[in-house]
Amino acid sequence: MSDNLTMQLLKAGILVAFLYFSRGMVESVKKEKKAREEVEKLNLKLKKANQKLKELVEVKNEFLHITSHQLRTPLTAIRGMVSMWYEGSFDHLSKRKKKEMLKNICISAERLNNITNDMLNSIELEGGVFKFQFKQLSLEKIIKESINILKFNFNKKGLYINFDTKAGNAYN
Repeated sequence: MSDNLTMQLLKAGILVAFLYFSRGMVESVKKEKKAREEVEKLNLKLKKANQKLKELVEVKNEFLHITSHQLRTPLTAIRGMVSMWYEGSFDHLSKRKKKEMLKNICISAERLNNITNDMLNSIELEGGVFKFQFKQLSLEKIIKESINILKFNFNKKGLYINFDTKAGNAYN
């Protein structure tokens, strides 16, 4: 009988050990599953952050593209007028016309400065420091100034531009 009891105790011990290790395995699997779910959540967050970063890079690239174009316009006008002046293309012009050319160069330089300031303001805006200052602008005035600044370069190439502010009125 003692052999039988020993055998039953041994079987019970094995069963207890099996249950103990099984419980440990179940806990381990639960922890692994929870860790895997956490990794999946973090992976999803990372994908979303990566997508947002890609969108921000696209916005930045578009901003740089537009800004470089905006910088190029007044710079081209300044470079063109100064080059023409240097080459003597304005020697035949009256003093008043030459003064107008200098004014156009100054206006282009001011536009270039304003664009640079806008870029710096956008950096401040990104950092949350900038405060907007809205003001009314005359689109007609901006277009007329742009045409006036660039018309000498256009005319040199045989191109002419007209801007109609009102029906029947053309700005040359």
